[in-house]
Amino acid sequence: MEIAGCATGAVMNPANVGMKQATLNNISTIDDLPEWGGSIPTFGDDLPTIGKQPMPEPEKAPLPHDPDPRHLSRVEKRRMVEMTMGENATTKLAALPGPGESLHVRMDGSFNGFDFIPAMLNLMAPATITTLHIASLSFNRRVSERLLELMDRAKVRRVVYLSSSMFEGKERHLVDWLAQELAARGSALRVARNHTKLILAHTTDARHIVCEGSFNQRTCSCFEQATFTDDAALYDWHRKFIEEVV
Repeated sequence: MEIAGCATGAVMNPANVGMKQATLNNISTIDDLPEWGGSIPTFGDDLPTIGKQPMPEPEKAPLPHDPDPRHLSRVEKRRMVEMTMGENATTKLAALPGPGESLHVRMDGSFNGFDFIPAMLNLMAPATITTLHIASLSFNRRVSERLLELMDRAKVRRVVYLSSSMFEGKERHLVDWLAQELAARGSALRVARNHTKLILAHTTDARHIVCEGSFNQRTCSCFEQATFTDDAALYDWHRKFIEEVV
């Protein structure tokens, strides 16, 4: 098959190739380019339109109804820190943000999302966390045992935990174990098609700490980032999402 132009899978006639090469040798300006005809298909013409295909098993991913799935807030002051191996999270964070402030953190692969929870408790002491909401793709046993220890020491009274159905498929025994341990402490864990990463802390001194980031509740040996704010409206916005799923 002979196809004019250059398209994937085309078989070119050698005589035409030589002729076109000779023509190219005589070109001095863009205006000298010849019209060779033929057509090159537009990239993506054969791809399905995004959104046309229904999601498989949509009942596993029901997003709670929200007429405006956005939250807008004004930040008047920002602070940025970087955390690397060997540094203490409490010392590095230094202080939790107040209303109208945000704290932006970039971490190397030696930290995980859970490290922020004891750091927050140290920085807000003697206050404690009344309700802790966590959303994470994954977690591990060591981190989970540390969370349960904080609950047993009355540093965290209640936990609402949203994890991933994908992670449950790989680590069902771990998910079942933590769900049972949390239930025994008046808390809950559920799984969904979740990829959000959040820590929400409502504290005894009336703070509403929100931590949004890329981190999981275990070390992934990757660069990660997080943003801390003290914002009651943002806290409620995330809290409602987690609780409607859980």
